[in-house]
Amino acid sequence: SRAGTALKVFPEGTVCKNSDLAHAVELPGLPNPTAVPAAPNATLFGRFRFRPLRAHGGPGKPIGFTDIHLWSGAVRIDLRDASVTSASPGLAEAARGALDGNASTELLDEGLVGFEFELERPVWADGLSFVTGSGEASAVRDPVAFSLEASPVGSRAWLPLVRATALEVPRERGMETEVVRFNGGRTTYPLGVPIGHDVGRYHLCWASRVDGSFAVEAGSLLLTGLIGIQDQWCFAGTSCELGPVAGLGLSPADRVLAVAHFEP
Repeated sequence: SRAGTALKVFPEGTVCKNSDLAHAVELPGLPNPTAVPAAPNATLFGRFRFRPLRAHGGPGKPIGFTDIHLWSGAVRIDLRDASVTSASPGLAEAARGALDGNASTELLDEGLVGFEFELERPVWADGLSFVTGSGEASAVRDPVAFSLEASPVGSRAWLPLVRATALEVPRERGMETEVVRFNGGRTTYPLGVPIGHDVGRYHLCWASRVDGSFAVEAGSLLLTGLIGIQDQWCFAGTSCELGPVAGLGLSPADRVLAVAHFEP
């Protein structure tokens, strides 16, 4: 999921594609719908590693394309200043050509080894696309399976971003493919601090934007805690036991704290 996507909480048993969105759950302290934070709060990457897996012509066949594009939401990231930091002999120059936005050059990777590149300024990315090669013969070299990894700022580790296995490539030459979207780092939906006593299981529906159609099944939300206000009585000078306490998801590790009561 990318920045701007959103989850909406509905009663259990809701079918997202048939749901009446006006019947979303209203819980105090719970933003509903809740969206992924904007890109500035997301993980930034400085290095990327592209690995081709299969060409349209079949396993083991060379992969070729004119340009590779990274996206941040609807904005294409400028890769012209990127430097190729790792590539097989003879591939480095072609890899640089695939990043410069110039359609006159074409990368040809006969060994399917891929390359690594580094940006001058770290970016948040959530999409990848290609520009196909020129000439009818280039169609068999179109990448239909590939992987992309990235290294977060301050880390040398590689984080998997996407592994595509069946990219639909346009038949026309010199055309851009669809943008393959991926999770640009850890996705977090801030649910606030729900309060009250509406514990239970709820249904989650997903949309590509906060004002979109929440038609994608996303899972369930289990909200645990006490069920309702439960008055307990103790008398001074006598042994006091509290309970049983009704709730959902309670455990022996839970604790009860007695505090002074103030009338409103």
